[in-house]
Amino acid sequence: LNSNISLVHNAPEESCCKGRVSTRYPFQVPRMYMTEYFGVSPFHQNMLGHLPDKLRRMNPDNAEKYVFHDGSDLDCIGAEAFCHMLVQSGASMQYASKEWVANHYKWIVWKLACYERCYPVKCSGKLLKVSNVLEELKYRYEREVNHGHRSAIKRILEGDFPPSSMLVLCISSIHSNCDLKTEAHPMTSNGAEN
Repeated sequence: LNSNISLVHNAPEESCCKGRVSTRYPFQVPRMYMTEYFGVSPFHQNMLGHLPDKLRRMNPDNAEKYVFHDGSDLDCIGAEAFCHMLVQSGASMQYASKEWVANHYKWIVWKLACYERCYPVKCSGKLLKVSNVLEELKYRYEREVNHGHRSAIKRILEGDFPPSSMLVLCISSIHSNCDLKTEAHPMTSNGAEN
């Protein structure tokens, strides 16, 4: 990811065409594997102590609400600001809706925070930046909107791939919906459930 990328490109704000917004896709050179780029497997570096608490505890839920601060802390840049930046870069509001941007923003922020957490020596403070998040959003817009690429789940749900197709998924969280108010769980003496 390049940190010297211009954040704003003057383009019509209400454009309805699918304009090219990213020069990263399609790739001009072969992509590197993570182990090739970082040179070591994750978690072999135990240096999380110097990372900010927000970064150490980043998950998809709080990534959605993460905001970047400028030097004065007066201007906070969150998902809504990225929506405007993406449109100014040439994306159509028809395709880059606030919901689309918010969804991708959450996953991009979480991914970049995870890289910084897993590879603190090489990445500390270098990846979770406004320019990198914007470039990732442009890349995803270019891939999904302009080139029509869809996720494996979307292709399965739309009937273009069989449900037996192989795919790799990332489990971001696990929520339990167990009903604990059954007779099998007796009340303790202070009234709290086991």
